[in-house]
Amino acid sequence: MGKITAYCNQTCFDLALQTSGSIEAVFDLIAINPGLQLDGQVAEAVEIRTPVVINQQIYDYYTRNAITPATGLGTAVTTGDGIGYWIINDDFIVQ
Repeated sequence: MGKITAYCNQTCFDLALQTSGSIEAVFDLIAINPGLQLDGQVAEAVEIRTPVVINQQIYDYYTRNAITPATGLGTAVTTGDGIGYWIINDDFIVQ
């Protein structure tokens, strides 16, 4: 098992894909890193212990091409005004 540092906007699924070549490793990733949660972004610059490689071909491709997936939503995307950002019964009330 190795260690990596999480980048901005990475989720557990991104880290599982980057470190093992498959999102199937997401539960292994959470098991060996108890502070991680499945439903959110990983804090930037947090050191993550990596699971075993599941798909060597994908892992090699990501490593060779320095691919670091980051599919989490940044705060600039989630803060806004207008109907695209409103939550029913939170930002406005339907009567």
